[in-house]
Parts: sequence; C-alpha cells; structure tokens
Amino acid sequence: MFKMLKRIRVQIWNNFLSGRIIVILMLNAVLMSQIVGNISGFSELVDVRTSPWVFPFLMQQNYIQLIFVLGAVMLFCDAPFFEGISVFEIMRSGKREWFISRILYIVFSSIIYVLLVVLLTVLMLVKRIDLTDEWGKVLTTLASTNAAEVMGNKYIGLDYHLIVMYTPLQAMLMSMGIAILVSTVVGLLIFAVNMNARYIHGGILGGLIGILPFFQCNFSNLYVISYFSPATWMDIGLWNREVRLHYPSVSYMELSFIILLIGLVLISIIGFRRKMDLCEEVKNAWRQ
Repeated sequence: MFKMLKRIRVQIWNNFLSGRIIVILMLNAVLMSQIVGNISGFSELVDVRTSPWVFPFLMQQNYIQLIFVLGAVMLFCDAPFFEGISVFEIMRSGKREWFISRILYIVFSSIIYVLLVVLLTVLMLVKRIDLTDEWGKVLTTLASTNAAEVMGNKYIGLDYHLIVMYTPLQAMLMSMGIAILVSTVVGLLIFAVNMNARYIHGGILGGLIGILPFFQCNFSNLYVISYFSPATWMDIGLWNREVRLHYPSVSYMELSFIILLIGLVLISIIGFRRKMDLCEEVKNAWRQ
C-alpha cells in the first residue's frame, strides 16, 4: 500500500509540475477574471474589502463550468496512463494494485485541481481581500442589489439565494466537493472510454460534459439536458431541498453521481482485463 501511494505521489508531482497545469489554470483565470475582476473593482470603488468566498458563485456560470471541465479533460487526457514503464510496473506490482493506483490518481488529482482553482480565485482578490468567516458587505450588496450597475461597473451576476441558503463555509465545502466529484467523473469517463476504445474518444466525451450546461442555459427548451449534465450540478443553488421546475431533484443528482462513479469503474475494469488478456496472448505467441 505504501509503495502504491508513493507511485501515485510521484505521478501527481510530475503531472502538476508540467506545463499542462499552468495552461489549465491560465484558462480558468481568464474566464473567472470577468467576474472576480469586477468584484475587486467594485470593492475598490466603495473602499470596502471583500470576503474571498467567490468560488460557489463562479461555479454557477455555464461558461466557467465549461472551462473547468475542459481543464479536467486536459488533466486526464492521457488516461489510462500507459506510459512506457507501465508494463513493467504491472508485472512488478500486480494488476490489481496498478489499476487501483490509477483510480486513486484520478481522485487525488481532482482534489488538487479544485484546490488550485479555489486558490486561484483567492489570489485574484488578494489586494482587496478581507479574511472573514462571513459573506461580507461587498458580496451581499452585489448579490442583493444593482449597485454594480449604478457605480458604472459591468453587471455581476451573483446569486443572492446562496447567501440566504448557506454560510460561506457550507457553500465553499459543498461547491468544492461537487466540483471534485465532477472532475473525478470526467477523469473516470476518459479512463473507461480510452481503456475500451481509442484515446480521442474519451477526450471528446469528457468535453461534452462541459458543453452541455451551455446548451441547457442558452436554450430554454433544452432544460431536460440538466438531467444528464453533471457539470450543471456544480451550481449548489440546485442542491437546496426545494423542488425546482425543470431541474433534477437532490436525490436524483446524488444517485446519478453514485451510479456514474461505480459504473465507470466497472467499465474500466472490463477494458483493463481485455487489455491484459491481449497482452498475455501476445506474450504467449511471442514465446512460441
């Protein structure tokens, strides 16, 4: 177990030190700055510092949901991670341990990815930040009034319902948890598809998860998409206990995440066994 965790740590370290993660964070920063920059600007205009709890509001925007998912696709695009030494690793560590290490790698990488994005949102506000455990005057004012427009700033679409329904800590933990689940689903989807088909197919399907919220948000007659769009569920405004028209219930979203995670792991196992059987056949043929 210790050796497996050590290999996971090395793989995560190598991946997150590559230029790929820098590109991913830059893409997130570019789109998030449209909202975060305006919040910082409004804070400066009224000379009141803002709390750092903007991540839950950002995850409500379909274009940020898109770029977040595309970042996960870039992060896991080389799944199932059959690098040059994998055959040796499998022989040395065993099939089961190698497979489990890849699944855990996706989970741990998703956690780190979300933490980095959250840190990014905080750093973008660092000059105007007020470290408080409350929503603060700036976010509350922007969410409940049209103060930004009055002050000549671009409209900032913050959802006041989040402030009413959740404390900042609740909103942050819940939003981060769902984002981790979505990133993990994307990684497992790419892993499962690429294990059974060509690599490009997994990336395409992963990208589709990110695109679905855009269509659901911009075409009102396509509300049914929300039932098949895990990225849409990163909006924690959907997770209150009230039933919302045209959106799935909380129990539906919870059950869907469970089915997706278990189902994708099972599909990955099937593909992995096929590849291992093929390797055995090739090995036996070579010996003969």
